[in-house]
Amino acid sequence: MSAKFVHRIGIVVSFVVLFAWTGCLKREEFPVEPILTFKAVEQFHELQPQGVTPERFLNVIVDFTDGDGDIGLDPGDTLAPFGLGDAHYMNARHIFERLENGVWTGVASEDSSRIKRITPSGQDPTLNGEIKRKIGPYPGARPGLPVINTGDTMRVKMWLEDRALHRSNTVVSGPFILQ
Repeated sequence: MSAKFVHRIGIVVSFVVLFAWTGCLKREEFPVEPILTFKAVEQFHELQPQGVTPERFLNVIVDFTDGDGDIGLDPGDTLAPFGLGDAHYMNARHIFERLENGVWTGVASEDSSRIKRITPSGQDPTLNGEIKRKIGPYPGARPGLPVINTGDTMRVKMWLEDRALHRSNTVVSGPFILQ
């Protein structure tokens, strides 16, 4: 055998071994219930026309995993149990608490939102990533949102539901002072 032929056989064997080894790598497995990990609360102001006070907003940011890849809803998901007015129309929930005399107290209402469908790529149905929810404006400019004031010490709790109605764990931010 020529040295060139042996070299080519070695390359082919190396690729076969490498391909077989990568095929044996175990897929990352997550539970079918979404798992959230709190990441951050960002505060920001949006400019308004001159003479109008800038509106205040929050971004609540969480990391998530989901084993069966069914996070979020399409705009067309409007039949029960996801219909307007149904309990599962909104699939993300935020509860605000204010620190009053050393005790965390729920603020007037829960803020709910609808997370858009997140589609897994490839054949692996698992999902992991980051969700950023814009909440506001404050104080109470949108009906149903709590009136909170600059200087209030706040925290936010968040959870979500997937399309199979699995509820995630509830995550809680650290305290922050509303600016």
